[in-house]
Amino acid sequence: MTRSFATARLSVDPVTAVDLPFLVGLWSDTRVVRMLGGPRSVEQVERMLDEAIRHWQVHGFGRWVIRRAGVPLGTVKLATCRVLGRDEVELGCALAPGATATPLRRAVVRYLSRRMWPRCPRSWPSR
Repeated sequence: MTRSFATARLSVDPVTAVDLPFLVGLWSDTRVVRMLGGPRSVEQVERMLDEAIRHWQVHGFGRWVIRRAGVPLGTVKLATCRVLGRDEVELGCALAPGATATPLRRAVVRYLSRRMWPRCPRSWPSR
C-alpha cells in the first residue's frame, strides 16, 4: 500500500522524526489546540510522534503531515480506537492557522475510499 499520496496542490506523507520541530510548533499553538485538549509540551509531542510511528508499523496507517509546496500545513490521522466495545478508526486533523480543512478532508476521504476501506473494521464503511 502507498503510504504517501498527493493531490494537485497537496502532498501527504507519514510523520517521521524529521517532522518534530513542526509538530512541536503546531501542538503548542493555542489557536490550533484549543478544541483538541490544549497545548502540548515538547515531551508530550515527542511521545505522540513515537506513538504515531508505532501505529504505522503495527497498522499500516496513521498520522500524515500535509504540505503545500513543501510547507507543512498540519496533520491528519487515522487511528484505531475502541468505541462502546467495538474497534473503530478515528479521523482527526490539526491544522496550522490559515490552513483550510475542506480540501484536506476531501483528499483523505478519496484516499480512504480507494486504499483503506478493506483494512478498517467491517462496520466502518457503512457509517
